[in-house]
Amino acid sequence: MKKGIALITSLFFISMISLLILENIDYTELIHKENNADVINTQMLISIMDIERDIAKQLKKIKTNELNTWLDKYSKIQVPFDNHTNVKIHFNKLENIYSINDIGKGKSIEKNLEDFFLEADVNYYAFSSFVKDYMKDIGMRVTNSKQVNKIINDYKKSTRYEDIIKIENKLDFFNVTENDFFILCKIEFNIEGKKVETQFVYDKNNEKIKGETFEVIFK
Repeated sequence: MKKGIALITSLFFISMISLLILENIDYTELIHKENNADVINTQMLISIMDIERDIAKQLKKIKTNELNTWLDKYSKIQVPFDNHTNVKIHFNKLENIYSINDIGKGKSIEKNLEDFFLEADVNYYAFSSFVKDYMKDIGMRVTNSKQVNKIINDYKKSTRYEDIIKIENKLDFFNVTENDFFILCKIEFNIEGKKVETQFVYDKNNEKIKGETFEVIFK
């Protein structure tokens, strides 16, 4: 009887130790995966900053009067870039972009945007009301293109006004007038088997990147 109890007790302790070992292995694997993810994210951000800096240097070297010809060549294809052979970059000159941040700033500021909607036969009142409510909810103005896309998609779903589709590619969080020379740079590269897509705008007139990276897609 005593031997049976001792055997059961031993088996119980062995089982508990085995469970603890398995739990520790799972926890260790989880920590390892999280650490790997942190490393990959850090590498990704460093790569993006390096690529953006090199693109800005190259664009700065090109004279403004020669840039339109250069863009005609490279806006239609994605090409590898110097110093980054595994990176594809798509360049596109931005023209006639309207900022949704002008909504709610008064008639004099909103006029260009409102006239643009009117010419395109798109309901400005419905969209502007929706944007005002959105800004009120977040307590700040729109600061990136990802937010703009979300606003437009949410607007289409909640209001059923599909006419915004006609002009959605002309709406962003900043204005581009005929005096501006903004170049949209879309970047695509792989890191650790993952595909990274990001984009930023280069301000040729002031020879600098306009604000922060607009969005990063990590697949």
